[in-house]
Amino acid sequence: MSDSKDLQLKDLVNADYTKKRFAEVMGEKSAAFLASIMNATRTNPALADADPKSVLSSAMVAATLDLPIDGSLGFAAIVPYRNKGRAVAQFQIMTKGFVQLALRTGQYAAINVGPVYADEYHGSNIITGDVDIRQVPGGFRSQFDDSQIVGYVCYFRLLNGYECTRYWTTEEVMAHGKRYSKSFENEYGLWRTNFDAMARKTVLKNTLSKWGILSTTMQMALKTDQAVIESMDADPAIDYADAPDQITGEPREPEDVVKLAADAVPVADTEAPKLANVKLALIDYGDSDETAEKIKKAIDKALKETPDDVVILGALLAKVKAACDK
Repeated sequence: MSDSKDLQLKDLVNADYTKKRFAEVMGEKSAAFLASIMNATRTNPALADADPKSVLSSAMVAATLDLPIDGSLGFAAIVPYRNKGRAVAQFQIMTKGFVQLALRTGQYAAINVGPVYADEYHGSNIITGDVDIRQVPGGFRSQFDDSQIVGYVCYFRLLNGYECTRYWTTEEVMAHGKRYSKSFENEYGLWRTNFDAMARKTVLKNTLSKWGILSTTMQMALKTDQAVIESMDADPAIDYADAPDQITGEPREPEDVVKLAADAVPVADTEAPKLANVKLALIDYGDSDETAEKIKKAIDKALKETPDDVVILGALLAKVKAACDK
């Protein structure tokens, strides 16, 4: 860190306003947390050259979420990123951080995410979401043969009995990384140096954001993860420098898409126009990785093969669910 930036960050950390803001958020723990900010910049030379204000703003988000910023603990970290020639700090939540925030809601009975080996995966049901994964005694897992990892699975069970299992192939994880992270191709980035950690986080974050309990804290975590925080305000401006296509809004449920499409058609309309409107609504649905043409062909095929309205809507719903799960 240059002497000027070192001094500037120290000045910011020791400023009365900063101490007051962190004390309001963390109480007696604020002094130790402020000290950890300076320690984070000392242990990461690249972060030491980042804009001091962005470092402090990222730390404020971590403090608000009550997540330690020591990367070795695996909850959250402040990482350097070069955005348009300017070195800035980016806030990142790790797998354990998302698990911690989920558990704090008091609604989860169990939650887990991890790799699936080639001899363990036996298929999945796109309608029910059930995934058939069975550990094999003496299999690839027990041999620690990571070259045989074919995907990642996330599972959680709520206290009310609701269960959710989502499986992503390794190819789907990589496609997601390429689409949403500019640093995916960076040989020194986490996608290259620790793919397993990024894959676990990706599948867990996506599953919780679409199917989990969206507490106020979890919504904030989803919004600020992988973001450059512009200020220490309660509702700061954020910049997704590494992931410009980041989706911050709450994802629409597939059931809502079909319902909105069906309700948009007057009752007096005939069967064909009604289904056509549903088809157009699904083609316009932005969460699908499939092209509009592929969806259109699949729906047209369903319309020809099954004239029954209920069955067709069920098939369309399954199509959208499969797309949402990717």
